[in-house]
Amino acid sequence: MTQPGDLVRQARRDSVFRWAILGAMALVTIGWLVRGAIREPSVPDNYTNGFSASPGGHAALAELLRAHGRTVRVSAESLKLPAWDGYGSDTLVLLEPRPEYVDEFQREVEALFREALSRPCNLVFAVPKRRYKYLRTEDGKDIVAESEYWRGDIEAVMSAARLSGILAVERRGSGALLVAPGRESETGFANPAPIQTFRWERPPESALPDLRADTLLQTAEGQPVAIRLRRQGQQSGGIVLLADPDVVSNRYLGEPGAGSLAMELFSGLPQGGKLLFEQTLHGFAADADLEYLALTPPGLWLTLSLLLLLGLFGWREATVLRPVAAASLDRRARLYAVDGIARMMLRARDHHAAYRALMRRSALVLGGEGAVVRAGGTRAGPGALNRQTGRIRHAPGMDDVQRLVNAAATLAGRMRREIETNRNGGQA
Repeated sequence: MTQPGDLVRQARRDSVFRWAILGAMALVTIGWLVRGAIREPSVPDNYTNGFSASPGGHAALAELLRAHGRTVRVSAESLKLPAWDGYGSDTLVLLEPRPEYVDEFQREVEALFREALSRPCNLVFAVPKRRYKYLRTEDGKDIVAESEYWRGDIEAVMSAARLSGILAVERRGSGALLVAPGRESETGFANPAPIQTFRWERPPESALPDLRADTLLQTAEGQPVAIRLRRQGQQSGGIVLLADPDVVSNRYLGEPGAGSLAMELFSGLPQGGKLLFEQTLHGFAADADLEYLALTPPGLWLTLSLLLLLGLFGWREATVLRPVAAASLDRRARLYAVDGIARMMLRARDHHAAYRALMRRSALVLGGEGAVVRAGGTRAGPGALNRQTGRIRHAPGMDDVQRLVNAAATLAGRMRREIETNRNGGQA
């Protein structure tokens, strides 16, 4: 038989467990809030994106293409390859994506290039070259510092594009002349800055057996600067890879020869579709960071409200709602209290008052549901319980002592049966 002390210990263990769960939830929540507060939110790149008119941006290229009758849309919608339908298919254009955002969207970028290398598509991808950053000088002036990406950053971008081990990017000296193959006699673009070129790490026919590689731009010495990959038999579209993005940047697009070479890159793409300048990899994500939204107004107020409700719920679970063992112990405690009152009245020889007290308290001890609990085969006797009120029925024809004894016996019997029913899982 379960002793009251066992029930007390069980109730304490349950309370400790509930407080432990609440504490773990609080630690996780606090850790999430701290991480979100110290994490630097995504700041849109204001220098190399398609909206920017800065030297490293590509707004001039978008305007040049529009001037030649192309439909250009600069937005941040999705990193998904447009559907292929020949002449009218759209082209996804990714110009100088920032390596940090390529890393953040690595799964999407890998899936994009996996699909692009496995089916006909339209994609333009320019490898990043320069980074820009706000700096404050010692005399308090704000300047924008320009620097070139490290080799490791570019290798990480090539790896995410599933081109690592196939193509490598090399940086050469300044003053190289960029030309279109077969048009060496025409005016090219003399880039005054160090130039980036491609180098095949494996022969293209062995690295990409289902694709053919064509050089679109190269240096005067023959190093490829822009390459187009097409599936065998595909007459338009493909993947256009640009190693040096200077030829399409605002800074150099107006230089002699640069504009015509930039248009050469897009000449083989479907003319009936749109050119989608996608800016997700510049920080303009269509889906905002959930942590950033949850920790900045007005989302912060919703977060704090939810945390308050969670705290109130956890406190109520840990302190107010008692486990079944504690409820059973409470029932026993009430039975002992009623029994103690009856014994005190019995010693005072006030049998009638004791009997009346038991009648009034019987419903409080057993409750509305417990008052109608019956053991199988038991018939209602003189001291049976009233179904409506839950109290012990009045037993006529008895003196005070008999009534008291009968009421106490009825109450004790019902209480024991209820406790036994609860212990056996609800079966009497």
